[in-house]
Amino acid sequence: MEISDCFSFANRHPVCSFATVDGDQPRVRALTLWFADRTGFWFDTVATKNVVMQLEANPRCEACFIAPPRPPAPAEMMRVAGTVEFLDDPAIKARLLEERPILKRSDITIPDDPLLQIFRIPHGEVRIWLMENYLMGKETAKFGF
Repeated sequence: MEISDCFSFANRHPVCSFATVDGDQPRVRALTLWFADRTGFWFDTVATKNVVMQLEANPRCEACFIAPPRPPAPAEMMRVAGTVEFLDDPAIKARLLEERPILKRSDITIPDDPLLQIFRIPHGEVRIWLMENYLMGKETAKFGF
């Protein structure tokens, strides 16, 4: 397995559990990945959500992507840990609005809407876990990106 396989895995299974820290309390919620490639793991949300405030206070995070079991294939899990960066690029926001028309139905219609937040995990560590290693409690692979 190579890091490009990790990006493919996330793109095939975009709904993830996304963890932040709120003071000394972990917070986890479901987020949908926008896309993953050699530039990182990209997400979008709105500025009023707690996830934004938590990441501004502490940009360290972890996302967990899972491929449920499809016999005979066992479950697979991939954790991505790193530090987020927020991006405020109108061209990137315009691309997001084009690729995710559902945002336009939520009254976000222009790239410079202050509610629209894009962030990515540009660097970090990926850990892969396979069900066949369940009793070992260890990842089968670890990658830096």
